[in-house]
Amino acid sequence: MLDHFGDCDTLAAAAQFQAVPHWGHNPPSVQYDRLLEQLQQCVQSVSPVHRKGAYPWCGGVFLGGGMENWPELLEAIATHFLILGPSAAQITQLRSLEFLLRSAAAAGVRVPPTLAQNTPAASSMNSNSQWIWKPFQGAGGLKINRLSTDLLQSVTSSPLTADRASPGYWQQFQRGRVVGATCILDDDSVEFVGATESYLKEDWAGPSEFIYRGSWGPLPLSPQLRRRIVALAECVRQEIGLRGWLQMDLVVDDAQRPWLLEYNPRWTAGMEVLVATGRNPVAAHCRAYRVHLAPSRKRTKSKPCDGVLPVEHQFAKAVYYAEQDIELTPPRLDALHRLGWHQVGDLPTRDSLTTVIPQGHPLLTLKASCRHSASPASLSSDDAEFSQSVVRRVLLDRLDAVRTRVEQAID
Repeated sequence: MLDHFGDCDTLAAAAQFQAVPHWGHNPPSVQYDRLLEQLQQCVQSVSPVHRKGAYPWCGGVFLGGGMENWPELLEAIATHFLILGPSAAQITQLRSLEFLLRSAAAAGVRVPPTLAQNTPAASSMNSNSQWIWKPFQGAGGLKINRLSTDLLQSVTSSPLTADRASPGYWQQFQRGRVVGATCILDDDSVEFVGATESYLKEDWAGPSEFIYRGSWGPLPLSPQLRRRIVALAECVRQEIGLRGWLQMDLVVDDAQRPWLLEYNPRWTAGMEVLVATGRNPVAAHCRAYRVHLAPSRKRTKSKPCDGVLPVEHQFAKAVYYAEQDIELTPPRLDALHRLGWHQVGDLPTRDSLTTVIPQGHPLLTLKASCRHSASPASLSSDDAEFSQSVVRRVLLDRLDAVRTRVEQAID
């Protein structure tokens, strides 16, 4: 596994781990050769991935969050490895505003008013119009900002890039519940896997308004909403030919109407919630590529092999962002590790001594779960909504209790 952070979860799961540098906003191509060399070393050190059909034995590469932002890197990887994910051309299509609008219309789903970067209409926007700026090269809500006079001037004066028509776009802010819905696309079918709800700034602290804070689920959805989601995924399957996992980010307003925000053809932070509750998008993604993964040979005593909750449970995760610079001293690391896998994840390793987590950066992930007593299908719409609200509140309260324990550990 190649990763920048190399936390305890990564090291526990990986047969081999190699650290990659932080690229910032523009990874220089000179680093591509080093990354390809690290990939090759990882593939040679573990049992290969078996794929039926073409390329019977080949190192399959999963893409993590943000990798889709570098199409030139994907093309370089694809010349040597089987990428279990979209091609650079498919990502370009998915990120097209024209496709976003056309596919949503075909599925009967609304899209918030959306404008290209340098459209003439942008000059008439003002800070009271609830517009936000969204970069094409972004992940986890990073670099999304509300409209301001300075931001408008900065964006409209930015030079256009050679590989994109513009580095971002404007979209009107839409109030509601932010939902991530995951489907698996195959040659001739779409399977709905599950959905999660993301926490907002009113729910959980974070260094910026739109940054990813955490999520809970699986979220019960009405049959009508599920049909709309599957219809969106079907548009992507038929027109772009995407295979494997696809998360659609939507806002569901008070009238239960979905508004499509964007497509994410990769593993997302919310999918961990689905895995924890017995819905495994990883296995389904591999099946879509006709890939059979060898069982992991690595086990750890600090956490169970799967960490899966019974199906009647719901799970929540939240990111703990440092409220000030945190030095990882031996007592602090020891206290954090004593909290246990069921309360925290993405823990810094004991090799992280003297590392300083800067203010506003993630330290670890908090976990909570609860059991729901009734199936949403057995409840009326009003009762189901009330039940979801209660579960949501219970999970947040439990996350807050874990946060208190973390703060005591680092005090």
